[in-house]
Amino acid sequence: MTFTQKNLRLSSPIGIFLLGWLSFLAGSQRAFAIEVDSGSISGLSMSHGGDASDPLDASFIFSNPAHVSFLKKEVVLTGAYSGETAHFSGGQLTPFLSTKGYTASEYAKGTPTSVGDFSGSHAHIALFSTLPLNPKWAMGLAITSPWSSQISTGDWVGKYYVTDFQLDTINFSPLLSYQLLPSLSLGGGIQVQYLQVDMGYDLDFGALPALDEYNTLNRSSIIENSVHYSGTADGSLDYKANSIDGGLLLGFLWQPHSSLRWGGSFRSTVLHKTEGDLTITHPTGQDALAATFKPYQSGSGSLRLQTPAVWLTGVSWQPRESTTVSLSYQYMDATKSFQQEDLESSALPASQSLFFHGKSRHRGSIGGRYTWRAWQFRGGASMQTTMFPETETLLLWDSHRYEVNTGVGYTWRERYRVDAAYAYKLPNSTSLQTEAQRVQTEAKGLLTGKTNWSTQTVGLQFKVGF
Repeated sequence: MTFTQKNLRLSSPIGIFLLGWLSFLAGSQRAFAIEVDSGSISGLSMSHGGDASDPLDASFIFSNPAHVSFLKKEVVLTGAYSGETAHFSGGQLTPFLSTKGYTASEYAKGTPTSVGDFSGSHAHIALFSTLPLNPKWAMGLAITSPWSSQISTGDWVGKYYVTDFQLDTINFSPLLSYQLLPSLSLGGGIQVQYLQVDMGYDLDFGALPALDEYNTLNRSSIIENSVHYSGTADGSLDYKANSIDGGLLLGFLWQPHSSLRWGGSFRSTVLHKTEGDLTITHPTGQDALAATFKPYQSGSGSLRLQTPAVWLTGVSWQPRESTTVSLSYQYMDATKSFQQEDLESSALPASQSLFFHGKSRHRGSIGGRYTWRAWQFRGGASMQTTMFPETETLLLWDSHRYEVNTGVGYTWRERYRVDAAYAYKLPNSTSLQTEAQRVQTEAKGLLTGKTNWSTQTVGLQFKVGF
């Protein structure tokens, strides 16, 4: 079978859109590290190698809205479950003030502390639909959760940096595609993105009384002479907020030959200026530090968060009727996203700096599918670089990732198909090292260590054609 364009007559989209809203209410994704995912399980089984150029079904339209013109009327529901493990080792916190009253030289050496294994899981539900309107125009809908992160550590060596961090997004994206030429389609749409953030860390009230003196006076003697020390009077900070904002999706798909396609897409950044609730907890039984607690009170806060822009391009080649091979390259510009931002609040004596440090990320993928009767067998592999410098990834642990994927699909009555996929991210590691500036501005101490990662994902997808 060669690549062909498929166009059907106009039909009512109301039922499809209602199903989409049900997925909007149900969809969520939680993970250790920031993820970007189209939500496609058939795409996952090919390591997303065909996301830009192989419109196998409607689950590919979030990756490239131009795919809509090449699809019949259909609805696709996807679900995935991922399990992740992380082992933090070699952790060392050089505290601002030590409970042992270190001298300046002893303080510089730090105190070795480590924690063991972390584990986590997340579920992801997404829904996609396509609807040809006439031989030229077609519309689609994608509801998915492309960005997510979750860290929950409890009492650990890095508690003054993060104890909890959860970021969830849900995208509602109506799309429109136009067949400019028999071999060329253009597509576009909007992202209506809901973002929710919940983050917290401990406040070292025991060290704060000496902070100003440490910054302005004799730094070598303050550690020896201070009455209070790090870790003796811990409180906590928690910030919860949500936001709705928007962005754009653009794409093209060109078929210069019946067995060859080339496609590309652009997903814009979404800028969120969150406004939320700030909760400060003071330690008990520390009357001597009452003056230190007073400037830190619960109230409202604001935090700026910006998701990265994503460029995608790829080619698909069908050397024979039963076989398709695809290659794709994804570029993510996070240089202006997840940057170091400040949590601003009138309830705090000064803004609290966070440590988002984004950079460009690259992902190369290869995937293929082979059709035998009603069955389709798929596989792929990919490599992606981290979007965060390894020495600045404490809050959003990430690393270079190598992934292998496989999957299978079964079609019956030409209208229905079920797909299953499995993905395995090979174990890797990332080094952590916080900035020296944080010691002088917030008395958090210097933190170093290494995190080792592995992730497995399974997914199911159901397609209904009309």
